[in-house]
Amino acid sequence: MAVNRTGSNETKQNEQSILNTSYDREFGVLVTEGLTYNPVSSSIERTVVIGQGNASMVLSYDGDGNVNQIEKTVDGTTYTKTLTWVGQRLTEISAWV
Repeated sequence: MAVNRTGSNETKQNEQSILNTSYDREFGVLVTEGLTYNPVSSSIERTVVIGQGNASMVLSYDGDGNVNQIEKTVDGTTYTKTLTWVGQRLTEISAWV
C-alpha cells in the first residue's frame, strides 16, 4: 500500500524516486548507508564495518601495571582514552579525544 502524505513535501524527490536510485542491480537489493555522529570532530561519518578501517589499539601502563591509556587509530586518525587509578581502583575513564 502506498503512503498517503498530506501537507508539504520536505524532500526534493518523492519516495519512489529515492527507492529507485537506491536499488543495487548487482545484488538485487535496496541499499542505504549507515552514518554516525563523531563528537570529537563534530562531523557525520560513514559507519566503519569489519574489513574496512579496523582500528589498531595500543595500551600504555603506569608504574603499578595498570592500563592508563588506550590509543586507537582509525583511517590515520588517533583517538586517546585515559584511565585514572587511585590505588588499585579504577576511578575514571575519559571520552575518546
